[in-house]
Amino acid sequence: MIFEDDEERHLRPVSLIVPCCEIQCGSSSIRGSIKRLMDICDIKIETYALMVRNELALLTDISFDRNEYLINPREIDDDVLLVNSRLVPSLNLTEIVTKMAKGAYCAIVEYSTSKLLLALAPRHLVKKLEPLTLNKIAEIRRLLPYVYVTGLFILRELSDLVTLPLRNIRYEIDTVVRMNPSNYVKKRKRVFISKDAFLEPHVIIDDTMGPVLIDGGVYIESGSVLKGPCIISKGAYVRRSMVTNSIIGPFSTISGVVKHSVISNNVFIGGFSFISCSYVGSYSIIGHKTIVLSKSKAFRVSLSSNENTFVKPTGAIVSPFAIVSSGSIIYPNTVVPPLSKIAFTPFGKESDIRGTKLLNDIRKNLSRISSIIVSLKELRKALDRKTSIP
Repeated sequence: MIFEDDEERHLRPVSLIVPCCEIQCGSSSIRGSIKRLMDICDIKIETYALMVRNELALLTDISFDRNEYLINPREIDDDVLLVNSRLVPSLNLTEIVTKMAKGAYCAIVEYSTSKLLLALAPRHLVKKLEPLTLNKIAEIRRLLPYVYVTGLFILRELSDLVTLPLRNIRYEIDTVVRMNPSNYVKKRKRVFISKDAFLEPHVIIDDTMGPVLIDGGVYIESGSVLKGPCIISKGAYVRRSMVTNSIIGPFSTISGVVKHSVISNNVFIGGFSFISCSYVGSYSIIGHKTIVLSKSKAFRVSLSSNENTFVKPTGAIVSPFAIVSSGSIIYPNTVVPPLSKIAFTPFGKESDIRGTKLLNDIRKNLSRISSIIVSLKELRKALDRKTSIP
């Protein structure tokens, strides 16, 4: 079961319209990364469940298949593995989950905030908490022996959407290649190219600073430059671009320069754009000739060792379903709200193209979405009961 806690407020406005488990953190969402982690640890999960906020329960229920995911279940008849939706899978987490899979009923608690991160609860203990709610799940650590841990990758603020995936990029490449080694062709030492990917001639791949992964269905035009460590996820389209130390999400189209950034799925970045030290949410559109400025790089290389020393990025955070008009200049530490359509002037002032306040616009869109969800919910109930619809 993947659950949310009250710390999700620090991830707003990105988490306003999507659950934390659906936030794109790397080449896949946190939910997809956790599911892949269970496969790596050889843990057989009969049913996946999601505990989300009440205002997002209907939207999440429509988005997922009922046979695969349970949304806000009230009763559970088996042992439960609880995973916090802000927890990003890493090498340390893999070792902890492997030990817990042997039957150790305990809880893993964050040292700094005392928040529940991971727990394996027996059936009889879960029965005492029914009906299940987010508050009861968060307090389950009091009923189990718990251990304080440090060193795990946890989303605490918006800047972690950039730093954590880039710090974890080598682990993600290793896990993806390990699950399907026959689907990738190894070029040189640290370049992995899927057999389904298509690269035009004169594509430059530099793995001096880190590994490079090109997934299936990727199309890269000639003249593009890839500097590791970087990941080009499945279905992405790279149009004569330069990608440096970045993650390009599935089915995204990139044109321009992307450095030290995380691009989510189904994102369009127009030509001659410059994106640096930033996070771009799912289904966002960045217009042509858009420049995202930053005060410092997302990481610097220490000369005394081969490890990368990361510093806090100062780029922009573009929330999901946002539209940034062409020719915009986005200054450092800028957060673009979800479901917004805005333009940034060269003088550092943002203007709403539609002439309404951004927060009011978000509320209007959410009310429209909720009304559609209610009608779809009634339609699904009618189909389940096999009754006639007037």
